[in-house]
Amino acid sequence: MFIGNSSKLPSDFLTCSLVRFLLFLFRFRVLYYGKKRMILIKFILFLMHSFVTSELTMMLVYGVPNSLKNADLDSRLNWTECIQSCYNSQPCVMAWQVSGSCATYEYSVMGSVTKTDSSNGSIVAFKVETTDGECPIGSNPPTFNNQNATGSLYIDYDTNFFPKWVYYTIYLKNNSCTPSDNFIEIVERSDGSSICVTGYYDDKNTSGGYSYDNSVEYCNDLSTHPTGVWYPEDAAYFPKLAQKMLSYLAFNNTYIRIDGIRTTACQSTPSTAECMSVKGFNFTGPPVENFDYYDWVTDSSAQETLDDNCIVMVVNGSNPLKMDVRSCFSDGSPFPPKLIFCSCPAWIF
Repeated sequence: MFIGNSSKLPSDFLTCSLVRFLLFLFRFRVLYYGKKRMILIKFILFLMHSFVTSELTMMLVYGVPNSLKNADLDSRLNWTECIQSCYNSQPCVMAWQVSGSCATYEYSVMGSVTKTDSSNGSIVAFKVETTDGECPIGSNPPTFNNQNATGSLYIDYDTNFFPKWVYYTIYLKNNSCTPSDNFIEIVERSDGSSICVTGYYDDKNTSGGYSYDNSVEYCNDLSTHPTGVWYPEDAAYFPKLAQKMLSYLAFNNTYIRIDGIRTTACQSTPSTAECMSVKGFNFTGPPVENFDYYDWVTDSSAQETLDDNCIVMVVNGSNPLKMDVRSCFSDGSPFPPKLIFCSCPAWIF
């Protein structure tokens, strides 16, 4: 049970309560699958620990979430009950008391948080890990003494999905993320939400590359999914990343595996209005609401061959990044699919 009196709390580090929870996590940067070398190119939320004993705690600090859009609101809970509710909820990572309501945020919709101080009075409670039962102390909470706060969630409450671990890190640095041992970047949107972008590249000078199934499997191994393009900020970011990644490849022209595979029903009728809409495709991650930010080579009905049923990004030298529907198999034509872009919801403090 969380116990605390906010009227008597210090201005930075407020209070915490602990419940023991063993976590056994692995640290990795380079992944090997069979004979293909898949190199992790960008990562933010899932920094792994070596074997340690950790405990989950609700850590209270002064701050204001930048958006209420994706929060779950409950006016029946007081602040103590609000914190306890988030702690007990598998997907919840943060609680906030606002206008007499309890606002809780799940990991999949969490946005950024603006740090404040005691003069503002707004308090957020992050679900984070501590080591060996000790409440952390130091400056700049929840990144005490500038050490990034970490957390992990085991999600198995929904029987429609396989159980999974979600690992995350909370950073504090002018709304950017810069750990010393990984190349880190996030995409922030105007509504306060953000995504982490990671992926794989195949630098071999061969005609083959990644299949769509590869992209789903490999992104899932990182608790991410092949990315979509949901916001204008996403659409502006991916061309820059694609050009940056060309320097790692043996080709100047390539397809990038992203989310979206044509439904079975629409494979034979790709030109109907419904099949050209997002309803004509299945998505493994959060589905896009429309194709407003997809700049197609032709349009979403493209199907040069019967195997062309997967959405890809098209990198053609220095030309603008385009979208197309191409083969789902590893032997893409006319370009080899040498890149995978994965993403997941992100947040910073």
